[in-house]
Amino acid sequence: MRDAGRRRGKSKNCVGTAPQCNLPGATTDLRHGSGVRTYCHIAGNIIYLHDMRLVLDTDVMVAALRSRRGASRAWLLTVLRGQVEIALSVPLVLQYEEVLTRPEHLAQIGGTTRQIGRILDAVCAVCHPIEISFLWRPTLRDPSDEMMLETAVNGRADWLLTFNDKDFVGAERFGVKVGRPGPVWRLWKGV
Repeated sequence: MRDAGRRRGKSKNCVGTAPQCNLPGATTDLRHGSGVRTYCHIAGNIIYLHDMRLVLDTDVMVAALRSRRGASRAWLLTVLRGQVEIALSVPLVLQYEEVLTRPEHLAQIGGTTRQIGRILDAVCAVCHPIEISFLWRPTLRDPSDEMMLETAVNGRADWLLTFNDKDFVGAERFGVKVGRPGPVWRLWKGV
């Protein structure tokens, strides 16, 4: 793990609203603003103290890159700033790449395949990587949405954000809340 360039503050114990580390010798990464990241030297693990973990459906990623305004862009920027955590699996990132590099999306975005690759690299750099351990197929009516649900469930996501919320009927039985980017943004911001 690379620690170069991080400002750290010493803390006796980790603090926050997420899982806590009560071991002495923990250091807090101050670079992420409201999303505090604590490294426990003794336990050798990183504890993320974000207030929310998300899975973004591919349609939300497309909307985030096609429009400079709107909740989808706000969520993407919030993820990149480290204020919320995004859960990603390898199949999900591959789907993002395949869809975002389609000619019609590149034309609308005004970008190149290389630029999309850089954006996805940045998202992957701040993500919570998910290894899919359990499959529940078929659960949803659209088989292409199964990987979103599997990433959300295996990643213990708080929200799965999508514009196709009707396609995710049944996700609530796995403890995953499904919502549209705008209403969930307003709920998160307390607006």
